[in-house]
Amino acid sequence: MWAISEKSKKIYSIIATILYVVSGIFTIVGGIRSIIGNLSIVKSVIITISVYGWVILGIFLVSNVCVFLLRKKNVVVYPGRNDVPSKFIDTNSRLKYISKKKINMTVIGRTNISWFRDVNAKKELYKDALKNDCEITFILQHEFVESIGVMNENKIEQRQEERMEALQTFEEIRCYLLKEVGESISRKFRLLFTMTPVSNSMTALFKNGYYDFFSYDMGLNIENNPYVMFLNNSVIQELKDKFTRSQENCIDLLEYKSKCEEGKAEIRELLDSYPAFSPQRKNENKKLLYHYFKRKDCIRKRNGEFYPPVSIQLLIASTCTTRCITCDQHEIGGKGELNNEEVRNVIDYICDIGTRNIIISGGEPLSRDKCIEFLEYAKGKGLNVGLLTNGIKHGNVSLTDEDARRISESCKWTQLSIDSFRNDTYKQIRGADLDIVKKSAENLKNAGVNLEIAFNIQKLNIGEAVDLVHENTSPLYNIRVRFKFAHGLNNKNGFLLTTDDESMLREFIASCSKCDCFNSEYIKSMFENGFFTYESIISGKPLTLAKDYINKKKDKCHILDYSCKIAADGEVYPCCYLYDPNEGADSKMRSENSIGALRKEGVDLVPRLSDGENRLKTIWLSEMGRNNENTMPVLQRACCRCTRHFYQNAFMNGLDRIVGNYENYDLRDASYCEEIDSEEIHL
Repeated sequence: MWAISEKSKKIYSIIATILYVVSGIFTIVGGIRSIIGNLSIVKSVIITISVYGWVILGIFLVSNVCVFLLRKKNVVVYPGRNDVPSKFIDTNSRLKYISKKKINMTVIGRTNISWFRDVNAKKELYKDALKNDCEITFILQHEFVESIGVMNENKIEQRQEERMEALQTFEEIRCYLLKEVGESISRKFRLLFTMTPVSNSMTALFKNGYYDFFSYDMGLNIENNPYVMFLNNSVIQELKDKFTRSQENCIDLLEYKSKCEEGKAEIRELLDSYPAFSPQRKNENKKLLYHYFKRKDCIRKRNGEFYPPVSIQLLIASTCTTRCITCDQHEIGGKGELNNEEVRNVIDYICDIGTRNIIISGGEPLSRDKCIEFLEYAKGKGLNVGLLTNGIKHGNVSLTDEDARRISESCKWTQLSIDSFRNDTYKQIRGADLDIVKKSAENLKNAGVNLEIAFNIQKLNIGEAVDLVHENTSPLYNIRVRFKFAHGLNNKNGFLLTTDDESMLREFIASCSKCDCFNSEYIKSMFENGFFTYESIISGKPLTLAKDYINKKKDKCHILDYSCKIAADGEVYPCCYLYDPNEGADSKMRSENSIGALRKEGVDLVPRLSDGENRLKTIWLSEMGRNNENTMPVLQRACCRCTRHFYQNAFMNGLDRIVGNYENYDLRDASYCEEIDSEEIHL
């Protein structure tokens, strides 16, 4: 392909105009011929003039056609990239061209991957261009910017792989150029990220405002990619403006990497400031961090498609085998419980939406004779299963050796509720026989179950708790103990601590130290950080004062995005505190906070997944928008008791603030996002 300059076009136009006038004159003379007739001399002249006139007219027409064609060659449209002559799209040819002409090049695209293939040849070509004082800039669409147009999952993954390849290769080439050319390449060889969606890739070869070459993909989402080329500074003003706008709001790669490292350092510092977690459940905050970024990534790339709950708690029973003074759950009885088939259907729902972690609880799950079968069913579906139990089966009996073996094979962990290791105190608190529970604990321990004891501190056992931390040893079969504080709005049984117990509570906290036998480090940190106070613990609302901290920061309840609770009747709740587990059948809070029923209206059964509908997914999707707007406290009388999730929420809201400060920077890091067993976490 070849072209003419603007000056040449003007000359051709002048010549063509002159020829057009001359040919017009001769045409007129030719017309006179028909009037004059047969005068021989005139006839001879006219013939001569007419011949030359037609020759000149022919030259005029050819000249104008040539000028027209030459003009059109400055703007060339190809139906697809495959139709473009290789010398215009071959990246090596383009690099040789700018090196020879000593001009600059800027390339704008989603990945610009073609400029980073054939790396060994590219290194030499980039080196030659830079030595000839060329400036080369690549502008890539930032990963966080949603691509315009419909792109399927495979295309998204392909773009991500190409982008990573381009970045890695750019770094390799840049290191080579630093050695060969020197530090001057920092301003001559650059890669930028744009926050503007790239719908059309552009390549410009230019200097001092003159564009030798400008290419424009008319549509990256059109299958054939129509392609336009502008030569000899013929690019239209609209595209020049678009090209200029695409270079605005960009971040230089070197600056970007530096800011990313700053943000990652802040996240590591945040992790260090929230070190406590459950060793039994492996619930370290690194896993929350992993899911935090994975969820953001999923929602961004899939246009808001839901990220499944990380963990779901399923109550398979509303009945209970004990009668605790801190809880009225036993008053509900078995009314409305899911039948055996429905429980399996719900487990199918959970597995189908992509959740991988399930906590089986109640009431008391062992009050159902099929409990262990449900654990095995969930394990067979590939779920990581946790079990909350008091250790007393239906019929008021202990778990057998065989029961313990099956639980060991099905569950990642089991938490056993024992509020006292003294027979009389246990009887007062739970209305049951401690020896039954001790036998279950012994069988579970012998079967190799990952076992932990939950000890709920209250008025009747605060003195025993003080003794336990003083002794600093596990009181039962060397099983680790997790201390919790009794809470609740209903203190009709007088289980809450009183001001008379404050001195013992202070002694308990003062005696807490890092110990493998207890979670005392976590308890102590909650007081030191001001999340718990002695007054709030005694009131039964441990986080009462923390609400001021929450309100000032406008923090969000992240747990609503990562978990939910399914009651024994198939009603779904955002969390356990909005379910209000300590109240009986008439809980007003529970009736107000259900977000949906898994049982189909009119049928009163949980449909099978094979019937074509996952009702849990429908409910979860309907709640996502609302949850994203929820700031804490979601409900004051529930959130003031949330000792279960407050620590995790405090960490994740700290994470929110860091990520917000580095809005356009990728703060994911393999050191805290990949080198962990991230799928297993029970919230």
